[in-house]
Amino acid sequence: MNLAQRVVIVHKGALGDFLQAWPSILALSRHFGPERMYWAGREAYSLWTAPLGLKPALPGMRHHLDRLYGASSWPAELGGDLVIWFGLRTGPTEERFANLWFVPGLHAGRAAPVREAYREELRRLGVLPAEDWPEIWRITCMPSAPPPARPTGRKPVLLFPGAGHAKRCWPLERFLSLARWLQAAGERPLFVLGPAEQERGVDVQNFERAAPEGLAELQACIETSRLVVGNDSGPLHLAGFCGTPCLALFGPASPNQWGPYGARTIWLGLDCSPCTDIGKMGCESADCLRGIGLKRVQREVERLLGE
Repeated sequence: MNLAQRVVIVHKGALGDFLQAWPSILALSRHFGPERMYWAGREAYSLWTAPLGLKPALPGMRHHLDRLYGASSWPAELGGDLVIWFGLRTGPTEERFANLWFVPGLHAGRAAPVREAYREELRRLGVLPAEDWPEIWRITCMPSAPPPARPTGRKPVLLFPGAGHAKRCWPLERFLSLARWLQAAGERPLFVLGPAEQERGVDVQNFERAAPEGLAELQACIETSRLVVGNDSGPLHLAGFCGTPCLALFGPASPNQWGPYGARTIWLGLDCSPCTDIGKMGCESADCLRGIGLKRVQREVERLLGE
């Protein structure tokens, strides 16, 4: 590789998928050296790529990268840049450009964890995995400064009732029942609502709620909590990375493939499950989630609080 060549990392997926890719981005920064690397994925994720030394995409770079969608020839503006594009199954183009590495997280017929699929693809390309990534995350991506002040008293148990798809959500009335049970046990339930839940007007009744304005505030909220309980969603992956005990409720997707790092999971494993590996679900009732009873969740929460 030319020593002057830039290395451009692209990842346009959701939060959970990005966090699955973060250990591989760390490995790439070690392989190529961060001084030559640029981040052209979602700008919000620079919260966790900038600490690795990745520079923000240069003006116009994102536009030129978008020209790779369906491209039959290499955009001249990208010159000799090496573009490393993370995605679930298909890259931006079917053309096999020497300067485009597509790193898939899913492989047909294989149910490997997405994080491991990214790692193995890069190993095939000659990039050694970063086995110490959990320690590096704690050193580089968890702020040493005190988090924003929160109300004094017992650390909250965070409840995340939302997800990227409504069919991946445990029924709201059960989250409310869980919150009442936690209150009766002397705990402090705190519902965390993302933009989608706020737009839909999700009603958490009179329970305490938080609506983090950005990923840094979300991370601070998670780091200062006692436990996180929620659906198969990005914040659960973030909790696992931050070392906060968490319980993730799975339905249409498999926790073997999508389970957050370090999380306890509940999954019924029905005959029809998993029905998806990329978020597309065909059923109407999502019995795989409705079948998860309140008492089972309570038992797991008790175990985690006890630990």
